[in-house]
Amino acid sequence: MYRIQRLLDRQGRRLETLSDAEARRFLRAFDDARRQLHEDLRQLARAPRQRFTLQHVRVYLAQVEAGIVQLQNRLGEQLDAGVRSHQERALQDLLSAIGAQEAQFPQVGRAIELEVLGRLSERRGLLLHRHSLLRYGAQLIEEMQRALTVGVARGATWRQVTEQLAGPTGLMAGQRHRAALIVRMEIIRAYNAGHQESLQQAAAVLDEPGEADPLLAKADETRDHRSHPFSRALHGRTRPVDGEWRVPIAEVQKYARRLKKRASGILWRQAGNAYVGQLYPAHFADRGRQVPWRRSWES
Repeated sequence: MYRIQRLLDRQGRRLETLSDAEARRFLRAFDDARRQLHEDLRQLARAPRQRFTLQHVRVYLAQVEAGIVQLQNRLGEQLDAGVRSHQERALQDLLSAIGAQEAQFPQVGRAIELEVLGRLSERRGLLLHRHSLLRYGAQLIEEMQRALTVGVARGATWRQVTEQLAGPTGLMAGQRHRAALIVRMEIIRAYNAGHQESLQQAAAVLDEPGEADPLLAKADETRDHRSHPFSRALHGRTRPVDGEWRVPIAEVQKYARRLKKRASGILWRQAGNAYVGQLYPAHFADRGRQVPWRRSWES
């Protein structure tokens, strides 16, 4: 067990490092788009005006919307690449973990890899991860439109409104943390979706019907001062490959009291006295992942 656990720990640390790097790239693209919009709005603010008309406001709003759409496109390209690399990383992590424990695995590992890569390629064409960015962009446009309307109604100058919306300490800059949260959530979702696809294919190849010691999915959580109470309650639990985890609500509340943290932001559904779910993320800012496991690996 010690050998496989060391491998899984290394994989977990590497995933967190890669996720951090992805978030930094994402935020660099966000900052570039924010600075570009700031400059574009400053150019509009320099135009000589006798008075501010409804048409001026419309032009300004159009520039804001164009800037946010440009932001969405930049972040979307970043996220597409991140999703692809993390799904492929999930496949390689699973192959490494099972290969370290299964003597017969080298003969079937390549077949599993080719099958999973084909499935992942088909699913990536749907770009489901883009929905979070589209929702984020629409909300940001709405908030900036509202702030512009209020600013104009209060008699703010165009320069003041420009700084309020897109300046270094303005509304858009204040939404930077939401962009980071989106990329981290989507990367974790992509990694675990890729791992689930890989685990299902591996189980189909390696396990005979009625297997006494079947492949399982095991929850592997990062446990440090940032840990959510839910992560502490979920860590180490297993589920069947096509099953779901059940985490007792009382167990989550116990860790919430112990860590002196609120058990908020949980995304899995409640069913009776437990939270139930199959795929990560299980809560906001989740850093956990699933790993392959057999009971016999514990010895």
